[in-house]
Amino acid sequence: MNQNIKFIDCYAQSIDNTSKKYPCRFHAIRSRSGKCFTAHIHLQSGAHYSLLPINQITFSKSAKPLPLNLIQPYDCFSDNFEIVYYDYFFGRNCIHKYLGWAEYLFSADFTDNPFSDNPIEFKQLHFIKTTSGHLACAPNNYLLFQELTYTGIPNPSSIPKLSRQSYYSRYRRCYSYCPLL
Repeated sequence: MNQNIKFIDCYAQSIDNTSKKYPCRFHAIRSRSGKCFTAHIHLQSGAHYSLLPINQITFSKSAKPLPLNLIQPYDCFSDNFEIVYYDYFFGRNCIHKYLGWAEYLFSADFTDNPFSDNPIEFKQLHFIKTTSGHLACAPNNYLLFQELTYTGIPNPSSIPKLSRQSYYSRYRRCYSYCPLL
C-alpha cells in the first residue's frame, strides 16, 4: 500500500481553490486498487500530509492544474506494488504521448492482481517530471525514452509491434495463443 521513494523537492497545490503552492518534499506514495496514486509530503512548516492526489504535486509554482486523467490515465491496479528505479532510464528524457518532453523519475510495478500477469493488460506506471512542471505517471505505451547514443531523438512513427504472449517452460507449452511447439 505505501512505498518509500527517494524524496523529491516539489510544490503541493492548495485545495482551497487558490493558486497558492507550498514547497514540500514528496517522500512516499500510496496505491489503492481502483483509485489514483496519492502522495506523502513533508511541508517546510514541518507538517506532514498523506493521501494527497498526485495531480496536486507540481515542480513549478507557475504550473497550472491538469485533470487527473491526464496525469494518471489508469487507476492503480492493486494495493500491492513495488517502486523500481531503473538505472538505465534514471534521469533520462522521454516524450509523453500528450504532455510532451519529460524526465524519468521512477516506476511503480503492481503485483497480486489479474492485470499484472496478463501480458495484454499489464501496465507498469512510470513517474515523470514534465517540462511544464507536472508530476505524471504513464504506462509504457505513453512514453518514448531517449538515449542519444542508442535511440537518437525518439520517433513515434517508428514503434514496432512486439509479441506480448505468455510462455511457460513447463512441458514446452504456451498458455497464450502461439504456434504449437
